[in-house]
Amino acid sequence: MFSNRLLLFGLFYLRLISTFYGIISDCDEVFNYWEPLNFMLRGFGKQTWEYSPEYAIRSWSYLVPLWIAGYPPLFLDIPSYYFFYFFRLLLVIFSLVAEVKLYHSLKKNVSSKISFWYLLFTTVAPGMSHSTIALLPSSFAMVCHTFAIRYVIDYLQLPTLMRTIRETAAISPAHKQQLANSLNNSSQYLIVAKAVFWYTVGGLLGWPFALALALPFAITIFVRKVYYKELHQLAVIGALSVFIVLLILAYVVQIDSICYNKTELIPLNIVLYNVLNTDDSVGPDIFGTEPVSYYILNLLLNFNFLALLGYASLPLLLIFNFLPDFNLRSSNVKLFGHEGGSNKLITLFAPLYLWSVIFFTQPHKEERFLYPIYPLITLGAAFATHQLIRIPSLLSTVFIPNKRVLHKAINLTIIILFSSFIVVISVLRVFALISHYSAPLFVYQHLDQFASDTPKNVCVGREWYHYPSSFFLPPSMRLRFVRSGFSGMLPGDFDESVSRLSSMSNIPRELYNNKNLFESDKVIPFEECDFYVDISKAVDSEQKEIAILAPSYSDQDPAVLLDDWSLVHCDKFIDQDHSRGLGRILYLPKRFHRKMKTNLRYQHYCLLKKKSS
Repeated sequence: MFSNRLLLFGLFYLRLISTFYGIISDCDEVFNYWEPLNFMLRGFGKQTWEYSPEYAIRSWSYLVPLWIAGYPPLFLDIPSYYFFYFFRLLLVIFSLVAEVKLYHSLKKNVSSKISFWYLLFTTVAPGMSHSTIALLPSSFAMVCHTFAIRYVIDYLQLPTLMRTIRETAAISPAHKQQLANSLNNSSQYLIVAKAVFWYTVGGLLGWPFALALALPFAITIFVRKVYYKELHQLAVIGALSVFIVLLILAYVVQIDSICYNKTELIPLNIVLYNVLNTDDSVGPDIFGTEPVSYYILNLLLNFNFLALLGYASLPLLLIFNFLPDFNLRSSNVKLFGHEGGSNKLITLFAPLYLWSVIFFTQPHKEERFLYPIYPLITLGAAFATHQLIRIPSLLSTVFIPNKRVLHKAINLTIIILFSSFIVVISVLRVFALISHYSAPLFVYQHLDQFASDTPKNVCVGREWYHYPSSFFLPPSMRLRFVRSGFSGMLPGDFDESVSRLSSMSNIPRELYNNKNLFESDKVIPFEECDFYVDISKAVDSEQKEIAILAPSYSDQDPAVLLDDWSLVHCDKFIDQDHSRGLGRILYLPKRFHRKMKTNLRYQHYCLLKKKSS
């Protein structure tokens, strides 16, 4: 097998690539999180209706830790977009710690082979590459869930440890009882407290729906304590859990009540908005609905065959546990190979299926809604791979007996081929996303060369949803919208004429609506623009879109159609509608395009400057 140290290095390296080159896959990330964070630090930014005190369905408490971390670098003389990458790096470090801790827990408590597969899959999976860099509550909940899984495994390991102590002849009976009691009390309480902490932080500080992930673990504890009549321990765990929840909830309510200037319970507001207070004109469904196939396709793009293995893991493992030659005990899996292993597997993987049932049945679907179960997909794929990879080896011992060297060679060959296949298609997917869609990150960086004390308007029309955030704007520049084909609700601006706290809490009700209705005060005339960002494709004249670039697919920069404007910088951006072949989803060097029947067409994503500005 590959060295685990090499895999750890690969994990760090690929996460760094994602930090500096990974795309922003959702405009909600920019306008609901990067923009408020920029406002907290730099005093300006776009504001969405979700932050209006009238609706209050976004929590400031989620951003406060990053705001504190970002305050010291404010005194450095650096381009503003460095902050963007600084925060991304913090997010990546947070996720790396969680992934590495889970890896070590698997190696210690479960199996070194399963830990290897988990580390490999979490390193290369395209879904992990962009979810770990996303400034989103669902991404935060995903990382918290990764921490929690580690402690769930530790808790499930306790009975095995106690059995080992009782069966160890070198320990005196009195000492055995003392050790067992210690494990069953203090260690148990500490492990459960840590698991509850991470579930609660992910749910209350991140995304409240993520609390559902804790249900199987909570049910397991309750059933076990009632069955063994350990009601005192159940009471202690219950009291400890309530204390942790109230402590974290107090922080969330305190921060949000200060920012909104009224008592608010944002997690409850989010649930009410998305579940109870919905109709044909209000609620998540007004932003679009998708069939179940939307999630299936996204999972296949983000995890390829690992998605199938992840979802098949629990059924496969439960079936294998009834087969003496294929169960987890026969493969030396420490935790799940003993008595009660099937129940432990259900506790561990039930959140994957519970979450899928909840969100697959919702009409409004977003890729980010599945982030919290990404760790279980890679973990489930690791378990399934570990078991399935044994089948050829066991068959070879039947049909080619007494050939141990040959058996090992067959097993090693299968491992190398499968690992290489997963690594190649996963990494090619990651690099395809970077190659095809990263232009906005690099085009907006060129605004820094025009930094001055004079206020300037940086305008976008139809490309508003690819805006990478106001961290890419020098202090004197502001993002403005001009009319385009978009007819929904555009973000407004935080009020810069008052204190930041007043701007958060005192917003006129007439400025925003929660029905995704267009508001004309959110756009300005094109004549007031000093810079403009657009793409070189034909405009929709019926929607009064501004034709500033000639449609172009060549390697040369596109022609500018307005005399008073000039190009500053362009990068390529794939035209999905006119591109065909495997190269759309996997990165392929040009020399392979013809062989793979790939035809990619790129437009130019450009920054333009008004000559008179």
